[in-house]
Amino acid sequence: MAGEIELLRALTTQLDEAESVDEMMQRLVDGGARLFQVPRCSAWLLDPTRTRLLVSARAGVPLHLQPNFEYRLGQGLLGWIAQHGQPIRTGAADEDPRFLARPGMVERMGSFLGVPLVSNRQTIGVFSAVNPEPSYFSEHHENLAVVLAAVASSRLAAARLERLAVLDEVTWTFNRRGLPLAYARAAHSLDHGRPVSVLLFDVDAYAEPFVRYERDGADELMRYVAERIRAALRAQDTLVRYAEHQFLAVLPGLDVSQATELAGRIRADVASGRVRAGEHEMSTTLSVAVTAHTPDRPWEASIVAADRALAESPGHDRIVVAL
Repeated sequence: MAGEIELLRALTTQLDEAESVDEMMQRLVDGGARLFQVPRCSAWLLDPTRTRLLVSARAGVPLHLQPNFEYRLGQGLLGWIAQHGQPIRTGAADEDPRFLARPGMVERMGSFLGVPLVSNRQTIGVFSAVNPEPSYFSEHHENLAVVLAAVASSRLAAARLERLAVLDEVTWTFNRRGLPLAYARAAHSLDHGRPVSVLLFDVDAYAEPFVRYERDGADELMRYVAERIRAALRAQDTLVRYAEHQFLAVLPGLDVSQATELAGRIRADVASGRVRAGEHEMSTTLSVAVTAHTPDRPWEASIVAADRALAESPGHDRIVVAL
């Protein structure tokens, strides 16, 4: 008990000293993993519409091959917690009727503990911990998680509002105000001599759904594309809606060859799906420019090089490499 109190006290100090919402969320999950002695913790925040949970931080290796999944309110264990504002503690998560089975799980979830993050009597997110050992979490763990969530929520509420200001209101990817965050996330790789690549996605024939189905159709199309791209990215990658018809992904640790392979998978995935706008269905393709960012040139130069490569390579559904 004394050790847990000391960990909580230290974590409270660390949260107070965090300089950004990203740092605060990461300290929360890292501290939670130590407190509960589990291999995995995650923290999620509700979007401004309060209909979707966006993953904000994760400690440990993701359970899924596509970790950047968005849970809608009421969907899965996390969505249920966000909707009802109540904890869930189960010793066999995948046997719980609220569990959402997703393809690409690397192993069974095992025991699950999740609690709402609440500020001013309103749920703003969810904190969760996972352990592969069955029936791992006790009532004491649940009470401890409630205390941890209370400590974190008051600090996260203001930080959440700051984060929402840099999110695109249609796709909930970052908007252009989030570019400095994308650059900061990649700085560690650059400082240690590791590659950083940039993908610039053009949504082909973007004007068509706008003309045929007006704004709602174009918005549905961009939401669909954003979800497909985000599902393929890693936790350390950052996705930005760079223009009305463009997305930008910053990929720390990937060289141009690896980034090109990733772009190919995303391009094929987007082209294989259909988007519903009211009573109509539509599809789209992506044109993607791949470029390497190096410490000796400004970020804007890398983005301009990618944009120029797309402009100089006419056509749709293609991948080009920019120098």
